[in-house]
Amino acid sequence: EATQGGGLFLSDGETTIQNSTISDNKASVIAGGIFFQGEGRLQIDSSTISNNTSILAGGGLTLGFVSEVLISNSTISGNEAVGGIIEAGAPEGSLGYGGGIYRTGTGPVILVNSTVSGNTALTDGGGIFIEINSEEPLGPLDPNLNQFYNVTLAKNTATQGKGGGIAVSMTNFPQDLGASTESFAGFTNTLIADNSAGTEAPDCFGILTSQGYNLVSNIEGCTGFNQAGDQPGVPALIGPLANNGGPTQTHALQSGSTAIDRGNPEGCIDSNGAVLMRDQRNFTRPVNATGQASAICDIGAFEVGLGDSNSTLKVTKTDDVEGSVSVGDSFSYTITVTNLSSEPAMDVQLNDPLPSEVTFKGPISSSQGTCSNSGNVVNCDLGDIAANATVTIQFAVIASSPNNGVVNTVTVRALTNATTTTQTATVTTQVIEGDLQGSGCILNAANYAPGSLIGMFLPLGLGLSFIVRRRVK
Repeated sequence: EATQGGGLFLSDGETTIQNSTISDNKASVIAGGIFFQGEGRLQIDSSTISNNTSILAGGGLTLGFVSEVLISNSTISGNEAVGGIIEAGAPEGSLGYGGGIYRTGTGPVILVNSTVSGNTALTDGGGIFIEINSEEPLGPLDPNLNQFYNVTLAKNTATQGKGGGIAVSMTNFPQDLGASTESFAGFTNTLIADNSAGTEAPDCFGILTSQGYNLVSNIEGCTGFNQAGDQPGVPALIGPLANNGGPTQTHALQSGSTAIDRGNPEGCIDSNGAVLMRDQRNFTRPVNATGQASAICDIGAFEVGLGDSNSTLKVTKTDDVEGSVSVGDSFSYTITVTNLSSEPAMDVQLNDPLPSEVTFKGPISSSQGTCSNSGNVVNCDLGDIAANATVTIQFAVIASSPNNGVVNTVTVRALTNATTTTQTATVTTQVIEGDLQGSGCILNAANYAPGSLIGMFLPLGLGLSFIVRRRVK
């Protein structure tokens, strides 16, 4: 247990955290997971920061001073700023802020395609607490200092305070900065929903800035969500935090959610203005899931795929064996994958682990996509299968050992499914012993008395043998 930064303590310099998990750490003061301060840059990508605990603030992360921070394709969940006594004279109101993230300072903090979920603060900012608090003038500040692009901020709790999802506090704020800098948090294509607070403002508290196309289920206690495409006071209809594919957990959008296909029609963008082509899970974005004239991205970190509700896949598998096949002979498997729906099936994947009684021979032919084998396992990335279309895959194998019922099962799935639906097909092949090769043999007997019984033992391999006996005349 550390005083600051239970998992990592970082000061100045440049640090990249990628494909990592920082969890179950504890700090007796601030930053249960990560503490980052000074003049530096921190990048967190495709990572999970979960179940960390601090007392003062920042159960998951504390980000301070002029540090620059970019968090992308990541999940911050289950962290706690529990509050409590640190030392004599500690201000009571400063305890237990920012269950997921505690942010103070003047450097930019940017979240893209990320989820902040299930974090808890004793006081304010269950998910995120942003504090601009100084007795000294801070100089020119960017009103959009902290930016959120396609973020899902859900199911966080401020137990005894306000701003269950996010709280922005500006105390001892310099009066000479002007009204244009009243907000230090900007939101684009972001979903804030299903958070809770003990006193007021369950989803958000403070003056926030909208760049449009946000869904905020409860705007009590916060202002700013009045731009094009904003949906204030609308239920989000999201599933629980779960493994919906990809390296990190996400909240899937449920059927009927008005976050589906309601992002910016010109494209969901990141902090550099580049259009996001993938969601947090690295699945295709945008996807036209509701039959719009063109594909529009979803609000939040999760993009619903057409496979979620509209596509039905059928898979069949056959062999070209008539009756049975002998050990050592080749035969072919043919797999067909058909999309039975009137909409495309997205990102279709095929997996075929071959049974031990056959050996892959190849080559693999496919009418669409790419296929490869790793030993005795065949995998295909079939891409998007058009409505009512069929993809055919074929490859050869060698029968390697006998079995009356060699069972081969192939699996296909559309990886964009919020709840992955798996389809399988099975074919059973009879593999028998091979025929004895050769043209025969001649057994000559000499110097044996009439009536003697002579013989010869012939090992045939494959666990079989044959004995020839003949009586001498």
